Amino acid sequence: MDGQATSIIKIKRGSEIPYSDMKGGPKLTKGHFEMSYEGDLQGEGILEELKCYFTETSATIYGLERFTGSIRDRIGSFVLEHTGTFENGVLASTQKVIPQSGTGDLKGIDGVINVESSDSDAFSITFKYSFDEEMATFLKEKEEEEDKFIEEEINVADKWIDACNTQDVDALSEITSPTIEISGPRGSGYGKVLLVDWLERTGLTLETLSIYGRKGLLVYEQLARWNGKEGRTAGEANVASVIKVRDGKVAFISRFDDLDKALKAAGLQETDKVL
Repeated sequence: MDGQATSIIKIKRGSEIPYSDMKGGPKLTKGHFEMSYEGDLQGEGILEELKCYFTETSATIYGLERFTGSIRDRIGSFVLEHTGTFENGVLASTQKVIPQSGTGDLKGIDGVINVESSDSDAFSITFKYSFDEEMATFLKEKEEEEDKFIEEEINVADKWIDACNTQDVDALSEITSPTIEISGPRGSGYGKVLLVDWLERTGLTLETLSIYGRKGLLVYEQLARWNGKEGRTAGEANVASVIKVRDGKVAFISRFDDLDKALKAAGLQETDKVL
């Protein structure tokens, strides 16, 4: 399906700073811009832009922008690659959709925007686009398959945590890899024996607060409670665990003092939140 969408782009916020400058050579800058789109193409754009200035009024441009919003009744996001020039106050830029970057109803989108404007705050654009419905179907099926894997892995991780909380060694053994790696603030080790010893020694119970994940890798945000004498709670804290599931068994767990550290270690982010 081919189409054409018009829109007005407005710069809501922006900054540009030099990161390399030398006498006799071009100045290099990086910019961050937040934009709104109003019209057939409606939503918001986040652009990271690099410029190479040969003079104060002459530069080449490269950037990547994520658009999030809608094209008429289709909602999703995609990434645009910006290439262009800035000459005597006039921006001339070509912005192409990066293949396979579309999400939601915008899966399979391709397209281009050509911009020529002397207005730095607001300008009109025409977006010529098309949809590869076959690619969109493939990407959707791939995403659904990954979602299914994540759901199955969460099910295994949930059972594993429940078995840890109840210290059910038999149930734990069934869903734990013989070579499980256990990592924490005090170091790391391997094997089920270490796991059982750790459980009995700490008297730890974990309450799940949120879950982040991609295929093969999960991060659990948890409320940890340490049991003291006569079953009383000796202390509690918010922690996070990176969990890897392989072949239906937990093969790796690493505990962190906070969620941000766990997400960074796993290479996940807020958009990977599944619960």
